[in-house]
Amino acid sequence: MRSSAFVAVIVALAALAASAGEAGVTASGLRGTVSLTPAAPVCLDDGDCTKPAPNFTLLFTRVGKSPVRVVTSTDGRYRVMLPPGTYAVTAPRLRPIGRITPAVVRVRRALVTVVDLLVDTGIQ
Repeated sequence: MRSSAFVAVIVALAALAASAGEAGVTASGLRGTVSLTPAAPVCLDDGDCTKPAPNFTLLFTRVGKSPVRVVTSTDGRYRVMLPPGTYAVTAPRLRPIGRITPAVVRVRRALVTVVDLLVDTGIQ
């Protein structure tokens, strides 16, 4: 009987240690701003032709996984929690013209990396 109680205590302690280890894992992901350029068909010499991209949808896609969708805030900021790995960055409303730089991003384990994205709107 004592031996089974000892085993039960060991199993309970192992389960507790495992759950404590998982709780201590820091999340990973990306955050930053999304800017549009050029932001207008005609840009004046005295002003910047880049502006924040409010309510802009981004897709982060990893090979073999479903895309993760995030929408920027009213000031063009985004934050997305993702498992570590390499992701393609796209935006549904840019198709077929326009592109995002960088188009590929890397998420590091236990780190939220700042990646500012620049959206070429395709305006000539």
